[in-house]
Amino acid sequence: LGLSFSANFLFAIGIIVANVPEGLLPTLTLSLALGAERLARQGRVVIRHLPAVETLGATTVICTDKTGTLTENRLTLAGIDGDRAQVLAVAVATQPPDGAGREPMDEQLSAAANDAGVDPPGVEVAAFPFDPQHKMVSRAHLDEGALTLAVAGAPEQVLARCRIAHAAQANVVARVAQLAGQGMRVIAFARKDLQDVPNDRQTAETGLSYVGLAWFDDPLRDGVPQAAAALSLAGVQTMVVTGDH
Repeated sequence: LGLSFSANFLFAIGIIVANVPEGLLPTLTLSLALGAERLARQGRVVIRHLPAVETLGATTVICTDKTGTLTENRLTLAGIDGDRAQVLAVAVATQPPDGAGREPMDEQLSAAANDAGVDPPGVEVAAFPFDPQHKMVSRAHLDEGALTLAVAGAPEQVLARCRIAHAAQANVVARVAQLAGQGMRVIAFARKDLQDVPNDRQTAETGLSYVGLAWFDDPLRDGVPQAAAALSLAGVQTMVVTGDH
């Protein structure tokens, strides 16, 4: 401040007296805040708890969710194998009749069915919702005296309950593997003619007739490939934990 030594000495004593204890906390807080702001402006990483740095440095494997974390959770119908009208008809028949609780995948299939002029199913008489164990959903409908069951779910689960030749099943499995290798979400569809209204899904979901596949694209979020590459260079293994096929 351009003061004399004695004035500076008295000023320093006054600051010390003022800082202990009342002014010490705001002074340190202000100093730390200014320092953190300066580091952030320089592109540095600001760490509040140092053990977090140690934990991150010791990390060798990162397990991450896929849908909505690595991807944008914006599913788009990318293609259909099999008769398109039949696949879309079965797909719509596996959805709730009132359209409530539809997921983005269901919305895509419903929109495609409307564009293709697919007729809606008849009156629903039985429903077996999706669950993580069966990985399928099925609904029975009565339409002009015909009782049918529509099934959708994970390809390996649906194919296991279909009456299909071994060679044809092998072709479908290879096709599913190819699509999954491209990052597609693959859903299989099947149907069955019923004699009576089913009371349990174990009896209903057997002897199915395979209809086809539909696959969906879910684009990656920006920066995900770069992050995965950086982790790989750092020796960190990335594992994707997902319920998708």
